[in-house]
Formats: sequence, structure tokens, C-alpha cells
Amino acid sequence: MNASRALWAMALAGALGGCAHRVQPTPAPAAAADPAPVQPPEEAGTAPPRSDAEAPSYRCDGGVAFTVRDDGDFVLLRGLPRGDERLGRDAGGVTPSQTVYSSATLRAEFGLGSDGRDALLHDLVSAADLHCRRD
Repeated sequence: MNASRALWAMALAGALGGCAHRVQPTPAPAAAADPAPVQPPEEAGTAPPRSDAEAPSYRCDGGVAFTVRDDGDFVLLRGLPRGDERLGRDAGGVTPSQTVYSSATLRAEFGLGSDGRDALLHDLVSAADLHCRRD
């Protein structure tokens, strides 16, 4: 039986021997003469922050009013009853104009409504929703 295994191993090695061959590396393309300098991409969140006077303001059910300061991947909601809230950009949004931001206690959806001026604040602690509209 050892002889048949040896013959089988030799036959297999012979069959695979033609498959194993060295692949020559493809030469790299010639470099372009004097490439233009590459500008580093802007880092997320480096856009100059808007002043509070330029920040969009929202009025909500129950008399709540707040402003939104956009800092790139984060927004700062100022004027909420519990104080200012910093939210990070989140997945979500059904349309390109809809954006979603969240923190451990609050989720905010902007760009809602037929004209994109509505917002919805979801209090994740109390599970209450607050409907708002941009001024």
C-alpha cells in the first residue's frame, strides 16, 4: 500500500509541477515628469464655525427654541432646556437633504418636511419627541 501512495504522490506532484511557476513582476509605469504637488485634503471638522448670529434657529412645540452650529461632523445645539448638546453625525436620512446627528441622550433629524425646514428631536432618555421648524 505504501508503494501505491508513493506512486500517487509522484503523479500528483508531476501534475501540479506545471502549475507552479515563477511569475515575473510587471514593471512599474514610468513616472510622469514633474508631477504637480498634491494638496492634502481638508480634515473633517476644520471648516470655520459659524457665529451664533449666523446659526440657523428653530422653534419647537412647547415654546422651546434653539440654534444649530455646524462644526462639520458635529453640531452644537444651543438653548435647549437641559443646556447645550453636542451631537455627532450619524447614519440615517431618507433623502439627501435629511441629516441625522446623535449623542447618548438625544437624536436630531434635520431637513424634514416638504420644504426641508422641519426637524425632530428624539429625547433618548424619556423617549419624548419634539417637533421643530427652522425660522
